[in-house]
Amino acid sequence: MGRAINKLSAKGVEALNTPGWQGDGGGLWLRITEKGAKRWVFIWKLDKRRHEMGLGPLASVVTQTP
Repeated sequence: MGRAINKLSAKGVEALNTPGWQGDGGGLWLRITEKGAKRWVFIWKLDKRRHEMGLGPLASVVTQTP
């Protein structure tokens, strides 16, 4: 069985405020800093080494629908 993805909803992400890492599945993580800033990070392993790629702050990634 594969890993679950899309574990975080838009409303759930907005409500989160505890500093730390929240996994959405498939290598996508939401990082919440001590000051409350939220940013998306993609994490993967290649040749037994961990790599991270920042995808941007929550405000620039989340789109709101009317």
